Amino acid sequence: MARRVPWNALIAATLGTVAAVRALYRPHRTLTLEGYVRSCAADSACDPAMTIDAAGAAVLAPMAAAVVSAGPTWVVLKPDLDDVLLSYAWAPEASATQLIPSGTHVAAGQTIAIGGLFRFSVRQLARTSGGTAVGAPYEPAAWLAVRGLKVSAKARDQALWCEGGRSLTVPQGVAKCNIELPAPSPLSLLPVTVSLR
Repeated sequence: MARRVPWNALIAATLGTVAAVRALYRPHRTLTLEGYVRSCAADSACDPAMTIDAAGAAVLAPMAAAVVSAGPTWVVLKPDLDDVLLSYAWAPEASATQLIPSGTHVAAGQTIAIGGLFRFSVRQLARTSGGTAVGAPYEPAAWLAVRGLKVSAKARDQALWCEGGRSLTVPQGVAKCNIELPAPSPLSLLPVTVSLR
């Protein structure tokens, strides 16, 4: 008696393996390829943004998103799978080049600008009876960490607390400034620890 090959099980296992490899190996799930953090959120005057030096490298969309607004020194993204706004803002003297235009859609890892010193912040979107309103800020490094994202693809020896990756110890100053820590994401595949100091 000949044994039947369980093709459905083999196909499902292959698709599962491909999905797992793709989820774990995403080299461009970052904000920049070679940059580093200059200052963390709430480092000065309760500022909810972190300042990142892109070091002349590409500035990326960390996930698929719509470009809500873009101008000579800013880009605002609305991720497809999250109710937040991601804001990138360059000072005029450190402006980026090749900013993506408003109304377009970007994929995860797609370049939205090149280089420059920029501020990155994350704000909640609240659904109200009158539509959508911008809500409280999230601590950006914690928001990135719980989604399996990083600031830079390049590691740095002398890191600030907000470059801690999957294990962040957030200073009490963040809570005192009413900057919220995000809830763990159901999209994260690996364990993440975000706690207040």
